[in-house]
Amino acid sequence: MHRLIATPSQLGLQLRSLRRARNLTQAEVGRRIGLSQKRLSVLERHPERLSIAQLLSLAGALGFDVVIQPRSVAAQPTSATSGGDAKPEW
Repeated sequence: MHRLIATPSQLGLQLRSLRRARNLTQAEVGRRIGLSQKRLSVLERHPERLSIAQLLSLAGALGFDVVIQPRSVAAQPTSATSGGDAKPEW
């Protein structure tokens, strides 16, 4: 199942949900990736504080992949809504 994450708060909710779905405590996940339970709690509540390395470590510990892909054509902003800025070439 794919989940689109558009905001940091959505990321935090998904991380907590995935951890709980695997019946893991914050302490267990923290031990797996070298973080304290307290730090993992902070990251679930404030995912904007996650480093890329921590996100990838969490992905491995919780059994999910981080995927970057272009948005579908229907979801991309048009030049009128994006202020005419050039879109990156992927």
